[in-house]
Amino acid sequence: MIIVDTSFLIEAVKRRINLPNTKMIVPGSVYREIRAMARNRGKKGSYARAALEIIKKNCYILPSNLAPDEAVIDLANRFELTLLTFDLRLRSLAKRKIDIKGNYIDYEY
Repeated sequence: MIIVDTSFLIEAVKRRINLPNTKMIVPGSVYREIRAMARNRGKKGSYARAALEIIKKNCYILPSNLAPDEAVIDLANRFELTLLTFDLRLRSLAKRKIDIKGNYIDYEY
């Protein structure tokens, strides 16, 4: 299974990335962060509202009281999940904290 963060969900909406029917994991703190963003007006809020629809259709929300980035790393580590993110800082942090086994896809844009 895969775990996604806020940046991935927002960018998936912005770039109109066709997400597979694979169920994804979203930490509760990431869900709350996107829900708060959805209250904004303009494009940012619109992207967040669309991301909430993706979460409703394709995601399992796992409880977490950690900050969003820490929650993503913690859950990825605990359950050996594949992390999808566009956040370079999170990616760098994850490389230090998560045991990486096998190959990974590096997406550059």
